Amino acid sequence: MQHSSSLPARFPLTGPQQDIWLDQLRVGDSPLYNIGGYLDFAGTVEPERMRRAVALLVARHDALRTQLHTDANGLPGQTYAPELRVEMALHDFSALPDPSAATQALMQAQMARPYALSGEPLCRFFLVKLDHDHYRLGTQAHHLILDGWGFGQMLQSLAQLYSALEQGRDTELLAPSYIDFIDTDQRYLQSARYARDRDYWLGKYQVLPEPLLTPRHNAKTSSNTWVQGFPVPLQSRMEQVANHYQASAFHVLLAAMYVYFTRTSQRQEWAVGLPILNRSNARFRATVGLFTQVSAVRFAFSEGVSFGALVRGIRDQLKQDFRHQRFPLSEMNRELGLRRTDRGQLFDVSVSFEQDDHDLRFGQVQARAIKVSNQHEALPLAIHLRSHRYQDNAWLHCVYNEAYFQAGDVQALAQRFIGLLEQGLEDTALPIAEFSMLLPQEQARLQHWNATAQPNATPQTLHQRIEAQAARTPHAIAAVYQDRALSYTQLNRQANTLAHQLVALGVQPDDRVAILARRGLDTLAGLLAILKSGACYVPLDPAHPAERLEYLLHD
Repeated sequence: MQHSSSLPARFPLTGPQQDIWLDQLRVGDSPLYNIGGYLDFAGTVEPERMRRAVALLVARHDALRTQLHTDANGLPGQTYAPELRVEMALHDFSALPDPSAATQALMQAQMARPYALSGEPLCRFFLVKLDHDHYRLGTQAHHLILDGWGFGQMLQSLAQLYSALEQGRDTELLAPSYIDFIDTDQRYLQSARYARDRDYWLGKYQVLPEPLLTPRHNAKTSSNTWVQGFPVPLQSRMEQVANHYQASAFHVLLAAMYVYFTRTSQRQEWAVGLPILNRSNARFRATVGLFTQVSAVRFAFSEGVSFGALVRGIRDQLKQDFRHQRFPLSEMNRELGLRRTDRGQLFDVSVSFEQDDHDLRFGQVQARAIKVSNQHEALPLAIHLRSHRYQDNAWLHCVYNEAYFQAGDVQALAQRFIGLLEQGLEDTALPIAEFSMLLPQEQARLQHWNATAQPNATPQTLHQRIEAQAARTPHAIAAVYQDRALSYTQLNRQANTLAHQLVALGVQPDDRVAILARRGLDTLAGLLAILKSGACYVPLDPAHPAERLEYLLHD
């Protein structure tokens, strides 16, 4: 694309950027699309060198110099400032009583600061000194200019620049430009493929899925995070089972999630948001910027399908769906009129499987990246399984909206999901309907509660057992209804009186006696009296029409 020397060229937003820009307009001055976290350094870093590395980083990657503009019609566009100064403040907390808590509070406060979408840089960096050999670098951005993969690429780039400065090597400032993706995206939006993708997805949603989750707590806009370690051996078993079905560990993860959400909601379909990397070649995989978008995928399988067949079915469907993955979610939401139905998305849950391959070394100092939540996630639940190739660990990371979940709910969900996953891996022939939804401790508790078997040397009828109870505890309450109560003695006496009347009326053993079964203590005494007379009872519902009762009595 040509551009004049005096003004930076103006470019349209890509499909993924437009999705975010439209939603940011909807939520207003909110940190909903602030992403980031911090680098934790296992050693000393040099603040001035880090400041220079950040300046070189911004110069190297044009996406970090993004400036947003709206035209006279209110439509957005973007330019790339030839130079952009991004400050890196230094906070020295080493003399404070609790440097770690102060650092955490600063990270959260910075994460909660919305970006002005015109003028100011859309990324920020700040360095915190906790001790002479312990530093953390806060790294945050608006999602419009970076996705999760792009963030990893940016941190890798920063590590390279810092190391080059430390070792006195020349720094390479050329990097793949985000403009290449804008060109590709514009061509896609005007292509026949776009029209085919549109028809494909709209065909899947001719009938909208019912919402999966409903708010249960006082409606809030805040979100929170639950993180727990994920057993690395379990992940290895996922990969082994996946290999058997020519699938991936992500397909196995989704299969266990499908079992969880369809069984707990008692339905046979599940709509889920799946973040797509959307980086179609090696050049794009190395580009810092926003590529990822979300696909709204709809799965439906019968309850008789085995876990192995479910993994295969998910594999086959995603292979088909991902051929059409580039169609923007915002377009789908608009075409389906989701805003009119007061729904944010077609799905209430998103799932991702992220493997971090970045080895972040700043000179001789190893760093690890920690994500921080912006606490404004609108989606009820986002589930991420994250693993790190170099650190041999994995984490289940759940971001939940507090209108839908509390911490205990999410912890129980995670435990139950891992239990289902283990069952599926243990027996891939197990049908969906036969997975146990109970945790082992819950199963043990039920067995304990139900261990009521007692030796019964002299079998007794029901009314004989009640007579025996009346003899043992005559004044104990046998039954309560509304504001009335009967002791065992009173219940036994009433039943005896009525039983004598029935026998006097000619009721004999094995006769059938009809009783209008109204809810109350009289009905209870009546049932017992019929048994005492040697007959059996036939309960009739007093709510039935008179003709129906007449027919039943004659029958």
